[in-house]
Amino acid sequence: MPGNVFETYVAAIQHDIADVDEATLVGVVRRPTGWFRAAVDENRPALAPSESLLSEAKNKTESLTQAGVCDEEAHNTA
Repeated sequence: MPGNVFETYVAAIQHDIADVDEATLVGVVRRPTGWFRAAVDENRPALAPSESLLSEAKNKTESLTQAGVCDEEAHNTA
């Protein structure tokens, strides 16, 4: 049966910021840690961002912060 898909982040779940009720929690992390595995019902690493995409975002974030952009804005822009 089709359902709804919502997105959030693990910290929001851990701190009761996200209302997940009876939802199935599916992670999308390539190399999940033990605490992450404990926080989700299942993980789908094939859906996670590629290593090259993560590296590109990290490099862009670093370039923006070096140019004087605040950390949060640099992260969001990258």
